[in-house]
Amino acid sequence: DAEANCPRVEHGFAVLRNLSNGCRHGHAILECLLPKVKSSAIKFGIGDVLQHTEFGWRGVVCGWSEECEEDDAWLRRNSALDKKDQPLYHMVCNDGKMRYGSQLAHDRVEGPLQLLHSVPARKYEFATEEIERLFHTFDHDEGAYVPNAHL
Repeated sequence: DAEANCPRVEHGFAVLRNLSNGCRHGHAILECLLPKVKSSAIKFGIGDVLQHTEFGWRGVVCGWSEECEEDDAWLRRNSALDKKDQPLYHMVCNDGKMRYGSQLAHDRVEGPLQLLHSVPARKYEFATEEIERLFHTFDHDEGAYVPNAHL
């Protein structure tokens, strides 16, 4: 019966969509691990602490891309269609989240990242562990985190 199979077919397509998204994200992670040549378009470096100019949250740069790696739906959800061809940065942020933000919306700030006290414990632990995993120490003279060898 075709109608009885319809939910199973829809479920099958949903699984395929999730696999496709998972492969895309997995590929993006692998791309971040490969050595890249930093072009003059990339303003910030790995370990720099950035602050969002509108929302104020801060993050430590742990990766970058010369143009947005997300699809148009992500760009629309994040009001970033005008930033599609701009450099974007992967960051561990002081609100306990991983963020992907435009170069145009951030400024470099001095000092190590201070996690917000209002962050739920599990997000606080996540951000702390990620910073410890990705960076060796904070260099006060350079004003940036020193990345571990794999970054």
